[in-house]
Amino acid sequence: MVIESEATLGDLRAQIGAVISAMPDVKLSLVLGSSALPGVAHLTLSCLGIVEGTVLTLVKERVRKVLTASYDRTAKIWNSCSGECLLTLEGHACKVSSAMFSADGALVVTASNDLMAKIWCSTSGECLVTLEGHTHDVNSAVFSTDGASVVTTSDDRTVRIWNSTSGECLRILTGHTLAVTSSVFSADDALVITSSHDWTAKIWNSTSGDCLLTLAGHSNVVYSAEFSSDASSVVTASMDSTAKIWNLISGECVRTLERHSGFVHSAMFSSDCASVVTASRDSTAIIWNSISGSRFRTLEGHTRAVSSAVFAADGAWVATASHDCTAKIWSCTSGKCLLTLAGHRDFVKSVAFST
Repeated sequence: MVIESEATLGDLRAQIGAVISAMPDVKLSLVLGSSALPGVAHLTLSCLGIVEGTVLTLVKERVRKVLTASYDRTAKIWNSCSGECLLTLEGHACKVSSAMFSADGALVVTASNDLMAKIWCSTSGECLVTLEGHTHDVNSAVFSTDGASVVTTSDDRTVRIWNSTSGECLRILTGHTLAVTSSVFSADDALVITSSHDWTAKIWNSTSGDCLLTLAGHSNVVYSAEFSSDASSVVTASMDSTAKIWNLISGECVRTLERHSGFVHSAMFSSDCASVVTASRDSTAIIWNSISGSRFRTLEGHTRAVSSAVFAADGAWVATASHDCTAKIWSCTSGKCLLTLAGHRDFVKSVAFST
């Protein structure tokens, strides 16, 4: 490759791009020695010490994807670095209330007010399986860790576990007395936790369907419930404007997170369990120390309710979804908004990172 002496980094990258065809979800970086070259296109190669014979290393990285679900009846997959919408999943007849990747990122499952959940190929956008059986709005749908199953929740007060390949309903969990708002498997897939309008969360044996524990302590609707990755704790989010951390074994509430001025729509642990992020109707998300319960960082920038907030797997970023029709990606360290994902035409109800 021939590069003129006053060529810029932008020129070099353009020439590399003409030679190497990279997929939209692949990021190319240049490394000189042990340092990555900056992303400033106008810098000349000579000012960086790059001359004829200089050896540069080209690094190809898989870019993390972001998945959003919206009341505009679609889900969208985005490039988390560029903000480009890579794919729009269309096929639901009503609002899409949640969307989640499978652990390997190959599949997406969506839940909708059309009484269905759907499983999609995350590359082609083809709908592979439709899960039908609920008799009211489906509020959430999540894969098991091994990808073999999907768990769904509904306003019909039930939780259903499905075979993700055949679409067969394997098990129906009953016990909540009002609409069930969310559900998720534990890391080993042995347990399922659910949240409900009946002010409780419940922990179930995913094989037998037995209810093992009921977490009662919130004073209003429980919107979400999540396990910690080490299987020691649960975090719940509620319309009572709090999130609570619970001991998974005893069911005791060990900490209440109180700083939001509106409903708390979601709460999630970081992968190292050291932090919790909450999303609220007060238009903010808050990152908390999960041990002390102290507030670490408030993420401010959305103009309407924040419906969902999630950590990236490495804990460096948080993604939020909002009723302002956007999703945002934030630095956990600085609290700065790194990227805004705009393209939905109605409320964005959920957001998720690929792993």
